[in-house]
Amino acid sequence: MTPLDSHQVSQYSILTQKLESQASERAGLSWYQIPRHIELEEERAETQRELNSLINLQSPVYSLPEELLSDILRIGQKIHVVEDDALGPAVELSASQVTRHWRDVATRTPRLWTKIHLPKGSIQIEQYLQRSQGLALDVIISDRTTSVRSLCILLNQSSPTLHQPLYPSSRLSNSHSISHISRLRSLSVDGYGVAGTVLQEIIRCVNSGDTSCLTWLKLSAHFPPSSNRPPVTVSTALKGMSSLVHLELDLRTASRDQELSTVLPVLLTLHLDVVFSRDMSKFLALLDAPVLDCLAISASWPTALDESCIKLCPSRLPSLRHLIFQENGSFTSLSLYSTSYTSYAAAFPNVTHLELAMAVQPFIQTILEGVSPVTHKPFWPALQILAVQRNFLEVPVMISALSRRRDNGHPIQQLLTNHVQDIEAFGEVVELLPYIDTWQYMPPE
Repeated sequence: MTPLDSHQVSQYSILTQKLESQASERAGLSWYQIPRHIELEEERAETQRELNSLINLQSPVYSLPEELLSDILRIGQKIHVVEDDALGPAVELSASQVTRHWRDVATRTPRLWTKIHLPKGSIQIEQYLQRSQGLALDVIISDRTTSVRSLCILLNQSSPTLHQPLYPSSRLSNSHSISHISRLRSLSVDGYGVAGTVLQEIIRCVNSGDTSCLTWLKLSAHFPPSSNRPPVTVSTALKGMSSLVHLELDLRTASRDQELSTVLPVLLTLHLDVVFSRDMSKFLALLDAPVLDCLAISASWPTALDESCIKLCPSRLPSLRHLIFQENGSFTSLSLYSTSYTSYAAAFPNVTHLELAMAVQPFIQTILEGVSPVTHKPFWPALQILAVQRNFLEVPVMISALSRRRDNGHPIQQLLTNHVQDIEAFGEVVELLPYIDTWQYMPPE
């Protein structure tokens, strides 16, 4: 086998040519040139030893167990994802740049082929589905994806499922056939370059199969202003996702089909992209998520919950403790029409962790004081952690408000904020966050 290293390849070529030259010279020698015969034989033997030594440099690789080579490939794949910030695996790249032995190991390692990152051709998708050998799938549909028809056709085909995935696996044991849709563990549709019809196609696709094993879902379609939103049936799709733990949803994709309540029994985190408050209120009022812990709201304009949502949310979302507001609008618009957190405090009275991208008076002062200026009742009395990215209150006002909350028996344990002068005045009450360009409203996995 020819070595991969460029220097070794060059040396291999030189030594091979040298052997051929020595053999050619030896064939042309006369019988009376015995001394040169002996000299050439010694040179040929030395050249052959160098060549054998060069070839044997790769022998340790072949002595490694294939399971270890598989682990090396998977570790390299993870490093590639971290360094390049890529969502897809580097299998196509790495497998084409290694020896046949490593490439064979890669194609027989199912865990390397479980993440399908579109756009991809139908042949590539089929290879991923086959080589992953029934393991759970992660599908990512991102920029430049204009169609998912091939993906949907292939996902609807039958798939062998491994009850106990083994490596290496020359044949399937204890297997039966199911649809590839049933293998979905996570599905993400996100990107400004994704065609509007893609969302409609993929939702119709998952509606046609069993998605009870799906635990992570992101549906975010960035429609151009002039386009019509596709008539997708997101609520219907959600009904079959009984194992869903994490949901990120652009409510523009679901504003037309919210008629019946949706039960997500194990949902823990929910991130909503909101354009109109009424869409959010309707969605939350129809959502039954008994263990939901974290709700993140991303909007460009101030939002509020309507009376129906305020009435239903405490019983439908009883475990909500972590509330996040990521408001992306300008300071002028948000300061003139700032989000009134009163409706959220009424709907989610047991919040202990609150994160705000921007806070302006008078609402931030109300939160800090912990008393409603209208009803004079406790305002988020269980609040322990308050994080504010951009805060426009003066330090003395903040100190006074925090002191009042403490005197009322509901002290905030930790205040996180940016760009606060006279930070020493807060003592141990405040922890100054490092500067960040974008508010990290969802913690990294």
